[in-house]
Amino acid sequence: MKSFKVVAEKQEADKATVAVTIESHQREARANAADKTIRYDLVHEAGQWKIDDIKGAVDGSPWSVRALLVASLKH
Repeated sequence: MKSFKVVAEKQEADKATVAVTIESHQREARANAADKTIRYDLVHEAGQWKIDDIKGAVDGSPWSVRALLVASLKH
């Protein structure tokens, strides 16, 4: 990993989204800029911030850990 940047995109009393953009040492840049950013959706429960979902993209196609888990439970 070359560098990373963390930005709080949204923050409410009980919800927040943090975006982490990662620049790697790869010689070829990623074709889609969205592939560089992973978003963490957080919820505030019982006095603690907890991860509610993790989202990103591969070749511009979005993915979500929550959606992947739900899809796997259907099979």
